[in-house]
Amino acid sequence: MDTTPKEPVSEIIQKLTDEQRRLLYLIGLYSTIEETVGKQWLKDLSLKGLLIKGIRDKILDYDYAPASVMYRGTRKVLNISQEGQNDLNILREYGLVARLRLGTDRHFYFNAYGLTFDGVEVFHAILQEDRDPIDKLVHCAKCGKLYEVIPEEDSIYMICEPCKVKINTEVDDIEDVAYMCTPKWLKIKMIETEWKPISEEE
Repeated sequence: MDTTPKEPVSEIIQKLTDEQRRLLYLIGLYSTIEETVGKQWLKDLSLKGLLIKGIRDKILDYDYAPASVMYRGTRKVLNISQEGQNDLNILREYGLVARLRLGTDRHFYFNAYGLTFDGVEVFHAILQEDRDPIDKLVHCAKCGKLYEVIPEEDSIYMICEPCKVKINTEVDDIEDVAYMCTPKWLKIKMIETEWKPISEEE
C-alpha cells in the first residue's frame, strides 16, 4: 500500500506551466459527460488537431512541424507539435492524465487520453485566466456548445451540428518554409613532409 503523502492540488498547479494547465483543462473538457469530468476519452488525432488550432490562434505557445503519422488507416503528413506531446507526457508522469490504447475492427490502433482522479481535482482548481482562452477555442461562438472534433478524409474539423459550423483545425496545412544553407569551408593546414624514395633492394 502506498503511504506517500498526497501532494496538495495547490502545489501541483504551481509547478505546471501555463501550457500544461491549459492542455489539462482542454483534455478535461473533452472527458466530461453530463458535467462529470473524467468519464470520457479524447482521441489522439482529435487532440493533435486541437493543439494546432490552439497554436495558430495564439492560445498555446508551442512550436510544430510536419511529420508523417497514421491517419485513418494510412500514413499522412500533418502538422505535429512535439512540445505539446512532451507536455502531455509530463502530465502523464505527474499522474494527472491517463492513456488508453484502443483498436478498430480493421485492426488499427490509436491512443486516447483522459483525466485521472488527481487530474480531475486539478481541473476543478485551474484558474479562470487559463480556462477562458481554451473555452473560447473549443466552444461554438453561436451557441456555446463544445465542438465535436472529427478527423475526415482531408483534415480534422471542429464541428457544431446545430449551428452548421465547421472549422478546419489546419492540421493538414503544411507551410512552405524556405531553407538557406551556407557552405562552411574547413581550413586544413598542410604539413610539409620530406619524401624520400624507397631504396631498391640489391
